[in-house]
Amino acid sequence: MAPSPRRSSDEKVMEHALRQPTGFAEWPALAMNRLLASSELVRHTRGDRVSPPPPAPSEILVIVEGYLLHSEGQSDTDQRLSLLLRGPGDVLGFTHMLCPKGRVLEYYAKSDALVIHTPGQTVLDLLDEEPTRWKDVSHMLMRQERAAIDMAYGQMVGNFEQRVGVTLNQLAAHYGARDEEGRLHLRVTQQDLADILRISRQSVNGALKSWTAAGAIELKYGAIAVLDPQALSRPPESAEAQERTITP
Repeated sequence: MAPSPRRSSDEKVMEHALRQPTGFAEWPALAMNRLLASSELVRHTRGDRVSPPPPAPSEILVIVEGYLLHSEGQSDTDQRLSLLLRGPGDVLGFTHMLCPKGRVLEYYAKSDALVIHTPGQTVLDLLDEEPTRWKDVSHMLMRQERAAIDMAYGQMVGNFEQRVGVTLNQLAAHYGARDEEGRLHLRVTQQDLADILRISRQSVNGALKSWTAAGAIELKYGAIAVLDPQALSRPPESAEAQERTITP
C-alpha cells in the first residue's frame, strides 16, 4: 500500500468518487468533509493486498480506478477462493464488519488500482449520527449486492464458453467504458477471467476465440470490446456449426 501525499486534488478526486454512489451523494458538506478528513487515497499495484489483514480495524473501500479480486476463506487455512471481480464505483467493506469469526474476506488488486480507504467505524458513526443516511446507503448496498449475486450466478451456470460470455457481458455493463461508436470496452485480462471463473487460461482463450468468431466481441490490446451484448447471453456456435450454416 502506497498512500499518496495528501493534496487538495486528492480531496477533489475522493469527493467526486464518493458522490457517485447514491449512498453518499446527498450527504451535507459537513458530514462529507469529516468523511474526507479521515479518508486516504491510495494507489495499489497489481497483486497488493488492499483490505487490512486481521486483527486490524475494518475499512470501507471505494474503488476509483482499476479492479479488485474478492476472495474468501477460513482463518485456520491458507486456502482462499476467488469469488468476484469488483470495479470502479463499488463500495466494499461493510460485510467485513459483520463477518463471522473465523471467516476471512479479502481484496487484492487485480490491476493497478486507485482506492479510497476510510475507517469503518468513522462511516458507522456518521451514519448513526443521522439515521436517515442509512436508507440511501442500504439501498446502494442492496443494489450492489444484487449485481454481485447475478455475476456470481453467471460465473457458475453453463459450460465454460457460456460462463465467459455472460461474465464478460455483466462486467462490461457494470465497469465498461464506451468509445465514440458506443461500444463497451472492458479492461480485463484473460488471467483475470480464468481466476474468477476457476478455469484454465487456455479455456478462456478458446472461449474468447469462439465469441470473436461469432462477432460478439473484438479483442483489443489490454481490453475487450463488446460488439453484441445479446449474443453473449447465448451459447456460441462451434466452428463446425458455423461452417455448416454457411456451406450449402
